[in-house]
Amino acid sequence: MSAPKRKFSAALRIFGLVLGVGGAIAGLRFWFSNGEGVQEERLARPIASSAVSLPIPVPSAVPNAPVAKKGGPSSPVAKPTSLVDQKTSKEKWQVFTERFGPDLEPQFNADGQLVSIRGVPGQGVAATDDFKTQDPQKVISRGQEILSAAHDLLGLTADLPLSNPIPRGGPLTAQLYFRETYRGLTVLPEGNLKIDLGLKGEILGLSSNYIPEIKVVSDVRLTSQDAFSKALSSMDEGKLPSIAMTHGNSSSEGNKVVWVTQATQGHVAYQFFIRGHEIVIDAGTGEVLSSRDRRQE
Repeated sequence: MSAPKRKFSAALRIFGLVLGVGGAIAGLRFWFSNGEGVQEERLARPIASSAVSLPIPVPSAVPNAPVAKKGGPSSPVAKPTSLVDQKTSKEKWQVFTERFGPDLEPQFNADGQLVSIRGVPGQGVAATDDFKTQDPQKVISRGQEILSAAHDLLGLTADLPLSNPIPRGGPLTAQLYFRETYRGLTVLPEGNLKIDLGLKGEILGLSSNYIPEIKVVSDVRLTSQDAFSKALSSMDEGKLPSIAMTHGNSSSEGNKVVWVTQATQGHVAYQFFIRGHEIVIDAGTGEVLSSRDRRQE
């Protein structure tokens, strides 16, 4: 073979060898890069849908009421307000808000009785143009207007009227306090109703623990002096009798009230305040119905 041909053949072999090595290197690079891509794809891929998933229980918004077993007592549950009462209260409240403002928020007890109202300053319906928070007569007149409209919602009855309105006015707001009465006697410790009025006479709030039914179970058998003696003895303070005597008989004059115990059970009683202590004595039996230290109040 001639020299030029040998050189050309050698060049071809070298060129082929270079191509083979280059192809092998390229193949290895492709293999490694493809493997890394598959691995990254597997890491990024979510868990296969064929995996078993556990159901997540969703609690009900209102728990099911207990079901009574046949022949056995049912579990004690709160007595709900009847649908008729709820519907009636809702209708009456709608009429009330049409008159005094749609932004008022009520709260009713389990019997459907209105116990509170919350308003927003400047949002409710105003009173007359001449209303002034520092005018007692205007405050009382506005309060009586509100009570008249909320009569049925509050459960007011003719036998237990609200009386003795006490107005307290300021430059921006006014408050009006009422006391529940039974045959002219103040009902305690509940039976309070308070109305808060804004600058224009709008309702800012109302709170009530009015008792629509009271059964009086005691008669008056003790004099105020006898009841006062029992109040003193209950204090267990030896100095009180001598102190009381220095103030004369006026110290033995207690307030005759109706003291309500056990929900709607009322007792005609004498209420005394002795050295910061409130003591209530049953006017029939002489029993101490309540003893409270009011010095820190």
